[in-house]
Amino acid sequence: MEWRPDEQGLQKVLQLLKDSQSPDTATQRAVQKKLEQLNQFPDINNYLIFVLTSLKSEDEPTRSLSGLILKNNVKAHYQNFPPTVTEFIKRECLNNIGDPSPLIRATIGILISTIASKGEMQMWPELLPELCNLLNSEDYNTCEGSFTALQELCKNRLFCPPGIISDESLDPWSTPQLSGVQQPSETQNWKAGLMDDGSTGSLFSRFARSPISEEVLEALRSADRKGRDVVVGLSNSCCKWGCSKSEISSLC
Repeated sequence: MEWRPDEQGLQKVLQLLKDSQSPDTATQRAVQKKLEQLNQFPDINNYLIFVLTSLKSEDEPTRSLSGLILKNNVKAHYQNFPPTVTEFIKRECLNNIGDPSPLIRATIGILISTIASKGEMQMWPELLPELCNLLNSEDYNTCEGSFTALQELCKNRLFCPPGIISDESLDPWSTPQLSGVQQPSETQNWKAGLMDDGSTGSLFSRFARSPISEEVLEALRSADRKGRDVVVGLSNSCCKWGCSKSEISSLC
């Protein structure tokens, strides 16, 4: 039977997530202590992935923060997760990789990469085929979310097709901007005020062999992940919850 959250438990988790965004140091310490206590119960991770992927009525910073806390739990306690919990988390990640929010898509990509780093590339055989298959989706968000996850895997050297993605292309500030593909208004001209020159490395080698259609590659080249609204206070949350520089770049 599909896991569903207890409403009372869900409200407690949500309140904890709200409190974790408080600038008060004492409140933050209390939240950290409570989270450490809750980590004794693996079910907490089901609540965190539920908030990230399914609770779309909540604000994006709260949903993303839930994913970042889950990412930390994966790093520290993944070997203790029951199989039912790990399968639920992985399934929810893939099912919601095309979330309408760029911030949530980026968070899911980071979470997928973190799970894979715990040896799950071998235990998650459907991951790469599913991500590559989703690249062919006609839905922009799904295509972009899948590419984001693949890029996170490449940045962490978990999956690097030879000759397709170079070290330079893993720099989140060097995403190329090609013409000919219409993008959402939020992704237009974000680099205009950031770079003096228009030179950026090619994301894909012209001569690389790839099973992905040229049309999809063209769309992915032009998918600018940096053209998103930066949520006020998100950077501070990232620092508090142990995000790396690369992860902060992916989110912001």
